[in-house]
Amino acid sequence: MLDQKTVEIIKATVPVLAARGVEITQHMYQLMLTANSELAPFFNRANLRSNIQPLALARALHAYAANIDNPGALAGAVELIVNKHASLGVKPEHYTIVGTHLIQALKDVLMINDEQVEAWEKAYWFLADICIDAERRLYHEAENQDGGWAGYRTFVLDKKVQESSVIASFYLKPKDAKKIITFKPGQYVTIKFDFPGGNLVTRNYSLSDSSNGEYYRISVKKERRPLGEVQLPDGLVSCYLHDYYQPGMELQLRAPMGNFFLNHDTQRPVVLLSGGVGLTPMISMLNTITERYPKLETWFIHGALNRHTHAMRDHVKNLASSTPNIHAYFCYSEPNPEDLREKTCDQTGLITAEWLEGLLPHKDCDYYFCGPRPFMKMIFRILKLWDVPPTQICYEFFGPAGDIETP
Repeated sequence: MLDQKTVEIIKATVPVLAARGVEITQHMYQLMLTANSELAPFFNRANLRSNIQPLALARALHAYAANIDNPGALAGAVELIVNKHASLGVKPEHYTIVGTHLIQALKDVLMINDEQVEAWEKAYWFLADICIDAERRLYHEAENQDGGWAGYRTFVLDKKVQESSVIASFYLKPKDAKKIITFKPGQYVTIKFDFPGGNLVTRNYSLSDSSNGEYYRISVKKERRPLGEVQLPDGLVSCYLHDYYQPGMELQLRAPMGNFFLNHDTQRPVVLLSGGVGLTPMISMLNTITERYPKLETWFIHGALNRHTHAMRDHVKNLASSTPNIHAYFCYSEPNPEDLREKTCDQTGLITAEWLEGLLPHKDCDYYFCGPRPFMKMIFRILKLWDVPPTQICYEFFGPAGDIETP
């Protein structure tokens, strides 16, 4: 445990971390990636450029300092971090690099004195050692369970299916034709891409099918977003997958990871809420429930722009029609005239508390949700308004987690 003096020094920095945390983390990433370009593949450049990554780390630093005397309050956040790190192959030596540049950033931005430097070094390594031990256990489990492996393993694209105007599914089988790890519905895999010029990029993609021991399926949205006044492919990897990858081509995968997954032992109804491509882990959960826990009362509620962007609509409708305990509802925010004419959705506009309350049997359910940040914040506000206990709320962001409670 940390000594009382260290705890007091770290707690005293909480106000300044709240005010200048992003400035510190921006500087840290600039220092670190300039001196250690080999770490660049660990980070999504769009998230660095848009400030999502520095903001996420700044919030994590602030939360750690604020709870330095109550580390148990950070157990969930630590579990999320170690799963993310293990999915990317973070090693103990990487913590030395990060720690060095974090302390330097604190010195440069806050002008902390020697006593404060010593306290932050102790606090950093106290948490780092916890993370390193947890990641070591995850690596061991991934390598030693049936069908497991260490590092990256070569998979072959077996099949590519266009699910909507913007989402395609990729069926990946191991090149060696051996068994693959059984995963928990909601988890993700990490894929490594070697672009020309030595440009190495890694991405996490949620698995979008139930675990079957033969293949992994990911379903990817093709992202193109405007940067400034110029339209650029901010979704570099998603465009590459959609436009370039064809059956027979190879991909490098790390074993499934993630602490967002279905608790099938619940005695309460399950509510799966998704927006856009956030349906991918929800489809994995829904398929698993249908195959293995068909008596589990389940509500699948999905928001999309319209029927053209709505992936796997017919699949979900078929599951609901063939399984009495599966209930599916769709909400379109920008329905086409044909959607309105043919009533292909159950609600137009945004998902609201009133609409959800009318669908569900009661509010005492287990809630899982995933989607764009505005969607996530909206769902979280609804659940807090309903006084749903935190133990019955489970969610995952695509990308670094932001503060879901902020406006």
